[in-house]
Amino acid sequence: MQMYRYIIGVGGMACGSCESHVNNEVRKHFPNVSVKSSHLKKQTIIESKEKTRFKRSGASHHQHSLRLPLYQRRNIREEILLPKTV
Repeated sequence: MQMYRYIIGVGGMACGSCESHVNNEVRKHFPNVSVKSSHLKKQTIIESKEKTRFKRSGASHHQHSLRLPLYQRRNIREEILLPKTV
């Protein structure tokens, strides 16, 4: 089974607390994903079993919109992770 990885540039994070806030906001709208944010890299990485489309932060609150009110969302890069073969 393949996985999808989304690397989202997020500005405005300054500490670990900011990272937690962004992670919680992502999990609130996308409960079935793995998420990790880094204020040093200014990015959030989301991994999902399903392909997901993210709308701009000004978009409607449902249908895969990602709102980060205190942070500035930048570019989104998508990668497909193929399963490892043994």
